[in-house]
Amino acid sequence: MKALPGHVERYGGTREFSDGSIPANLLRSHCTKAGTWAKIVVLEGRLRYRIFEPEFEEVELSPDRPGIVEPEVPHEVEAPGRVRFRLEFYRRSGSGRRPSGQSLLKIRDEFVGALDTHGQAE
Repeated sequence: MKALPGHVERYGGTREFSDGSIPANLLRSHCTKAGTWAKIVVLEGRLRYRIFEPEFEEVELSPDRPGIVEPEVPHEVEAPGRVRFRLEFYRRSGSGRRPSGQSLLKIRDEFVGALDTHGQAE
């Protein structure tokens, strides 16, 4: 299983999602932008995580097995049953100032909005 590189720091995250509230664009192929990693943190249940490049891989995520999303790599998730999860976003250490709480809410809202509109985090 992939791991976050040692040179990244957390800068944001999403609210909690459930099998009934997953944004539609997370359920189809999308990418994070250059320099952005994500960690899929399952709080309860299971989540199917598909990575499409450089070769296809499908992993079942659980509270004991988070998923790592690498920059610009197409991927999607699927909820085969009840699930609760959230996303955490990471970037290279020192690549920017730490956002305030208000900025983090804006980052989260923009990310979810971008997924709902474009299928890719911008």
